[in-house]
This record gives sequence, structure tokens and C-alpha cells, in this order.
Amino acid sequence: MKKIAIVDYVGVKAGMHYYSLSLLKSLSKRGFKTFYISNTPSDYKDSSHTRIIPCFPQKAKKSFGGLVSIINSTLKSVFVLKQKQVKQLVFHVFEASYLTLFMLGIYRICQFKIVGIVHDVKPFKGSNSKWIESLINNHLLSSITVHNQFTKEQLKKSDSYKGKTPISVIPHGNYNNQVGEPIEADKAKAKLGLDPSKDYMLFFGQIKGAKGLDILLKAFPENANVNLIIAGKVWKEDFSKYQEIITERDLSEKVDLYIRHISDEERDLFFRASLFIVLPYKKIYQSGVLLMAMTYGLPAIVSDLSAFKELDEEVVLKFENGKPSSLRKKINQAIKSPELLKNLSTNSKEIANHQHSWELIAKQYEHLLLES
Repeated sequence: MKKIAIVDYVGVKAGMHYYSLSLLKSLSKRGFKTFYISNTPSDYKDSSHTRIIPCFPQKAKKSFGGLVSIINSTLKSVFVLKQKQVKQLVFHVFEASYLTLFMLGIYRICQFKIVGIVHDVKPFKGSNSKWIESLINNHLLSSITVHNQFTKEQLKKSDSYKGKTPISVIPHGNYNNQVGEPIEADKAKAKLGLDPSKDYMLFFGQIKGAKGLDILLKAFPENANVNLIIAGKVWKEDFSKYQEIITERDLSEKVDLYIRHISDEERDLFFRASLFIVLPYKKIYQSGVLLMAMTYGLPAIVSDLSAFKELDEEVVLKFENGKPSSLRKKINQAIKSPELLKNLSTNSKEIANHQHSWELIAKQYEHLLLES
């Protein structure tokens, strides 16, 4: 029997288990015996399709102790994978760090073939080591997959890629496996303790500089009959700079803050309670949050970055990147145009269901895995 494992040391810490388990579920339908090496509990919901092996810690800290824990977890995973006679891995590559280098090096020394899903060609904060990037891209990965043509072009242009490793474009999948039962917006608002008489727009996900929350707060229309929900954890920065904008613009009564980890149940309610979502990103290669919104049929306003160029105005509203005035116009347009929001909802959901189907994606991965 064909066997495949996904190694995902991030897992539930950043919601990557949604992605990994959806892909494994679809691969299992295509005849693969699947394994998930992560920090996700072995009894996670809807996991009957794959064997979940929680090797990695959920709360590993960036310290010597945390590093030792990851090293031990990697060695443990090798033992388990060898025991299960797995020869091919899919590995999520987020950064060219010493940790990633160590993990991939161990797997290659132990003779695993590795398909690397490269999420970010360059980090949004700081920089990668060029020699580590080169080792990963040219020697440690058997093949590379990226989520869109833009990311492929950026990778091919980078100094660290020498053309030795084949690159495939395979889309990010939808979130149909994670969407809960439909619930009316008023009921979702009530469960969250929000005012059912008000409309809400949503900013969801990790809060970091590249996500452009400052642009959204500066763009918030004065006297707009809509409130803003901000839901997600802060990553490598201080929320105080955003709080200053909220205070300076006197938005405290218009902004509802949930600055913490968001559970699956809460996430479902936020997406059901909102009129639309705003993704004012300054830089991005691919947005899982956008795919999540499209899966829910939640209309989205996004910055006009190259990563979003494949989506036209019938699917998302686009504003000029980095310009609050442009975003403000799009927010006002969305608030005043129920028919527009309805059309965006229908079109985006259709795109998510068809072009981002996990069944289609698993078929592409099967071809890639059988070739390598």
C-alpha cells in the first residue's frame, strides 16, 4: 500500500492542522495509508482517515530547552516512521532556520524523500540565511510545491534557488472539513456577546506587521454604521501600537478585541457573525484566512498584491496596497451594497469549492508522489 506522512511541527499552534488533515483525508481516499506527525492530539475530531502521531510539543519555547524538545521529537518521529515503513514525507517549510535545516537534514540522512511545501519564500520579519536557504531548496528537498504562480516566480528569482529541485504549483485547499453547521448571524453575535443590532467587519488571524492591521484602523470610516472585530494572537510584536491608533481615533466603542488564541468554535461564530472580512496585507504569498473566508462565503476586501492577482473583482474587492483612503472607499462600498456582498459571497464560495477542492489537490499530490 502507498504510504505518506505529513510532518507538521507547527500544527495546532497556528492552525496548520486544518491544512494537513484535509490533505491527508483526501489522499487516504486515493488509496494512501496516511500518517500525521505533529502536535495535534491523537483523538482530534474527524481523524479516522489517518493515524495521528503527536510527536511534537504544543508549546515549545524558543529557548535551549525548546530546541532540545524539538530535536528529541524529530528523532522520535524518525523511529515511528521507520517502524511504519514510511518512505515519503510532506514537510511544511516556513523559514530557512537552523531548526528547519536540522530537521530536514535528519530526515534526508535517514533516507526519506521529502516534498517541501514552501509557504513563504522570504520571512515577513528579519531575513533568512542564504546558505541555509540554498541547502534546503537545492539539496534537502526532493521536490517543492508552492500555492500559486507568484510564489513560484519569486522562488525562481531568489539567489538561493539553482534550478535543481522541481517546483510544482498546487493550490491551497478550502476549509470545508472545518466549517461548522450554519448558524444565523444574529445567533452567532449573541453567542459571542456582541450586539445583534449592529453589523460587523472582521480582521482574523495572527497579528503581525505584514498583516496591515494599522492600515485598517487608519482606514476605519468615521460615523460608519459598522463595528470591527479583531480576533487573533499577536506574533513577534506589541499590540500597543494598534491600541494607540484605536485611542487616537476614538474607536474604542467601535472595536471589539479578542487578542488571544481563537478556538475552532469561536472562529466559526466570528465568520458567521460578520458582514465581510478585511485583509489589508502589506506582503503575502498565500492567505489561508482568505481561503477560509471564501469557504464560508464571507465577502473579502484585500490589498491588490500580486499573490491575489488571480482573483478578480467578482470574487474579492481590492484596494490599493498601503493606502487607508483606498481601503476606506471599499469599506464604504461594501457597507452600502448588500447586493454586491451577496454576489461576492456566492462567487467566492464557488471558487473555493471547485478550484480549491482537496480532492483535486490530492490528485495532483498523488501524481507528484508517484513520480518522485
